[in-house]
Amino acid sequence: MILDRLENRRAYGLPAAFDVAFRWLEGRDWSETASGRWEIDGDRVYAVVSEYATKAQGPLEYHRRYADVQFVAMGEEEIEWSPEAAPSDDAGFDAQRDVGFVEGRGWRLPLAAGWFAVLLPGELHAPGLDPQGGTAAVLKAVVKVLWED
Repeated sequence: MILDRLENRRAYGLPAAFDVAFRWLEGRDWSETASGRWEIDGDRVYAVVSEYATKAQGPLEYHRRYADVQFVAMGEEEIEWSPEAAPSDDAGFDAQRDVGFVEGRGWRLPLAAGWFAVLLPGELHAPGLDPQGGTAAVLKAVVKVLWED
């Protein structure tokens, strides 16, 4: 997991597809960005923008094919991350949606406006959680970056 401010994104030497994702994030007027799916580079890089209220707790999730770049445009939340390995034989994994869920807990980390988290396939995480002050309204983009062809 990488957790940092958007202006520091070049420090990590991520593959070129992440540059496409970050340029899309940097080029937005978030007050004019509608919720929904945004095509960036076909199925290789796309974004899902949503507005929501944070929640007290959620299940840990993981992906196999896509990395997440989770970016909070407005508001704040916490994201829970676990160093445990995702199961390799999860019968409940939804391959079409590229998501599986597991029981367990991890460390809660703040994700404020202008910050991003990169989560690679297999990393367990629970996004959209209440920050220290309680429930918050959030505008967020999750950019999905294909990790394997």
